[in-house]
Amino acid sequence: MPARGPDSRVYPWGNAFIEGNVVYYYNADFQPADVGRRPGGKSWVGAYDMSGNAWEWTNTIYRPYPYTPDDGREEYSETGAVLHVLRGGSI
Repeated sequence: MPARGPDSRVYPWGNAFIEGNVVYYYNADFQPADVGRRPGGKSWVGAYDMSGNAWEWTNTIYRPYPYTPDDGREEYSETGAVLHVLRGGSI
């Protein structure tokens, strides 16, 4: 199941952007925040900071949506010539 949850939300908390739910460029003074500082932004499973705060570099090989887990994008690659996916957000 994608990180957007079973109902394909745009943001972890729902479909509307709420500035108070996320740490991002315009409200963070260029600094990441401690995990959980924005409890309104937690995901449908209770995970904090799934949008905003810091990027997460993954091993997932970049391929366009729709996401299909069996299309090879989750296969481990040691080559530097492959683009990998960044998830989350960044300040």
